[in-house]
Amino acid sequence: MATMERTSDTVVPGPAVVGATVVPRWEWRAFERTFAAPPPVEGATGSQVAGEREETYLLSLLSPHNVKIRDGQLEIKRLVRADASGLEQWCPLLKRPFPIGVDALTAACEAWGLPAPADGRPIRSLAELLQTVVVPHRQLRIVTMAKRRIPVTVAGCHGERGQITVAGHRWNTVSFEDADPARVLAALRELKLDPAANENYPRALKRILGLPDHSSVPPKEVRC
Repeated sequence: MATMERTSDTVVPGPAVVGATVVPRWEWRAFERTFAAPPPVEGATGSQVAGEREETYLLSLLSPHNVKIRDGQLEIKRLVRADASGLEQWCPLLKRPFPIGVDALTAACEAWGLPAPADGRPIRSLAELLQTVVVPHRQLRIVTMAKRRIPVTVAGCHGERGQITVAGHRWNTVSFEDADPARVLAALRELKLDPAANENYPRALKRILGLPDHSSVPPKEVRC
């Protein structure tokens, strides 16, 4: 499977920013069937442990960016760059409930690496988005999963332990994120986790499902 080539401060293409300016965050995540030494849970109580909920990822085989449906809303995150250590900087681009307008649909299509529909009309529901936009494109895939999350804090960096069920199989995941990459790296050092083992959701789902990944592209300067 092709993967995104990592070089120092590699920048990958992404869609134009939609909405207010946001602070990009550096992220690290790993997926395994079992972790030998999962991170400790700092002060977790029953109220802090998130219950299971369903999320739907709308994967593009052409793009590394993240488009999904959560709590009835379209969410888009753009992969801005990967640094030499293996961390990735992500920019939350859009979170919009249905119906969605032309700007949100255009942002999703750009994130998928596809042209926006020519008719330029709003999309009234998730069902309409799937039927008229996603399903007709052979480069797009619909992946629905169940997720459970537990918040963790290590070396002052917030993250989570989680479990996903996709295609009938369970996977465990650990992640950390912060606007300051040094905090993420400090958490990984404390837990003896390899920064280069970073694997984001779109890439991991393609691997788990055996999908081709054509998202390796020449670097191109973009702004969040």
